[in-house]
Amino acid sequence: MPIQQGVEIIRGLATSDATYATVVALCRDLGKIEIPAEDKAGFAINRMFVPFVNEAIRVVEEGIASVDDVDKCTYCLGHKMGPLMTADFVGLDTMLFICEVLEDEFGSFYKRARCCGGSSSRVSSAPRPDGLLHLGEVQGLRRQPRRRPLPH
Repeated sequence: MPIQQGVEIIRGLATSDATYATVVALCRDLGKIEIPAEDKAGFAINRMFVPFVNEAIRVVEEGIASVDDVDKCTYCLGHKMGPLMTADFVGLDTMLFICEVLEDEFGSFYKRARCCGGSSSRVSSAPRPDGLLHLGEVQGLRRQPRRRPLPH
């Protein structure tokens, strides 16, 4: 995502030190934070973030908090964007795919939340004009119009 500050760098078996250094320099030139990660399912960010998004979705599904209020909770933790807004940017089809890869690799802890659909066909059945499916359109989850700009 262009708005993310970090870039995971996964070093392949044949990646030379010079190539790696070039990629790190490019990240820095772009004002990004380089994050070295091993070539494992989900790398680092998705491995941590997907369970966070899933739990945020469950909080909404269980009526504990609204979509906007779940995102506000994470602002209090110092995040610049909430998990549900981030999932909207990434797209639920992508989130579903990542959940399935992680669940296959690591088990049911990574099982997708219900609103992410029971199958890829369900997720892709309601595309927006931009081709993505957004949380505000799934299983009754509704995002209220933003009344103020996102925190910076």
